[in-house]
Amino acid sequence: MKVWLLAARPKTLLAGLCPVILGASIAYQMGALSWEVLGLSCISVLLLQVGTNFANDYSDALNGKDTTQRLGPQRATQSGLISVSQMRGAMILMFVLSVLAALPLMLRGGGVIVGIGVVSILCAYLYTGGPYPLAYHGLGDIVAWVFFGPVAVMGTLYLHTFTWPLFGLYWGALMGLFSVALLAVNNTRDFREDTQTGKRTLVVRFGERFGRIEYALALFIASFVPAGQMIMTGDYAWALLTVGVLLLKALIIRSFLMRKGSELNYFLGETARLMLLYTVVMASYICWG
Repeated sequence: MKVWLLAARPKTLLAGLCPVILGASIAYQMGALSWEVLGLSCISVLLLQVGTNFANDYSDALNGKDTTQRLGPQRATQSGLISVSQMRGAMILMFVLSVLAALPLMLRGGGVIVGIGVVSILCAYLYTGGPYPLAYHGLGDIVAWVFFGPVAVMGTLYLHTFTWPLFGLYWGALMGLFSVALLAVNNTRDFREDTQTGKRTLVVRFGERFGRIEYALALFIASFVPAGQMIMTGDYAWALLTVGVLLLKALIIRSFLMRKGSELNYFLGETARLMLLYTVVMASYICWG
């Protein structure tokens, strides 16, 4: 069981859960929150995220992108803890369970939600699998931002309200930056291994310094933009709280800029915790600010 928990990569699961919570907070502010939709959305997204992580573990091992020199958390398939066939079966199972959990949501949201679900599963597999793995060609950051940001928030919001308010897109764009930051940690840490195995992430294309700048900018923009908005609208108490989160981020960013190699694994958990804190603060602001 411990091995499967390792393969599920618990530190990444908030990337799927937090946008759903933020979308639900917007629905609450609009007076249209459905607790049933929120619960099913959380279950479906978590299963999809685990399936995505299994797919990455499976495809990276199959394509030889994970090696014994890996600096990140141990990969279950590459290390032989789980066989290729077992991981493939687990990946398919998670995707099927995610679809089953989402069936009531698809019936509620219609073709739009079905389309989002189909494309999400396809991209989850094609991220590191298929004939043109997206992550191997520098497209991983864009995919992560789109699906764990605007798509997740707007899709959730539509399920609650049957509308597409533009401010949902605004919050989705900000939330997606945390997934970019998480990816920047991985890609900066794996710079040398990815270079050797031909995995052309943006960090491989533009250098380690790019990954550090990407991480810092993603976290900085996510808090600076709403803090500015709060000041402009006279919500000074919320702005002060958001600036406090920003200052905490600044300390973590400063530490991130000085660490290398396997030391960067620490920032996966720290960034996930920051994401949760940010979600709680922003969701509270949206609901009661």
